[in-house]
Amino acid sequence: MLMRNYVMSSRVNKDVDMKQQTIQRISDFLIVGVVLVAVSYSAVNSWKNSERLVDLTSDMKGVKESIITLLLDENPNKTELVRKLLTTSALIDGLDKFNSMKYADAFVTWESAAKQGNEDSTFAIFAAREALLQKMIDIQEPEKRREFEVILREAPNVNFADGKYTLKHDKDT
Repeated sequence: MLMRNYVMSSRVNKDVDMKQQTIQRISDFLIVGVVLVAVSYSAVNSWKNSERLVDLTSDMKGVKESIITLLLDENPNKTELVRKLLTTSALIDGLDKFNSMKYADAFVTWESAAKQGNEDSTFAIFAAREALLQKMIDIQEPEKRREFEVILREAPNVNFADGKYTLKHDKDT
């Protein structure tokens, strides 16, 4: 009888140990599962946040480009309102020259800044060329039209590729 109780007791102990091990394994499995879900959630969200950051940067670039285009307009109210938002002095100097009809001087100012990596000045060159082309189309006087042609011929050219405006070098033309 004593032996039988001992055997039963050892079986019960083994069963209890097996249950505890099973519970421990299930617990470990659940912890690993929760950690994996958290890691995958973080990875997905960080990728989405990175994508949102790229979108935000692109949106900001678009806003700056719109502001530069507005500054090229001859309406001084818009110019004064937006001027405070732009901090690049070369850009603003060029815009002042452009609005004073000193187009060649504006292009020289922007080109100098663009060569130093100022993307806003590079875009200003692009936008100013477009604005002058439009003015040239609207002008009826052949002499005035030729003046714009000379200014545009001497103005730097700009490439647009991969969402960036870059100066076009002489060898690229």
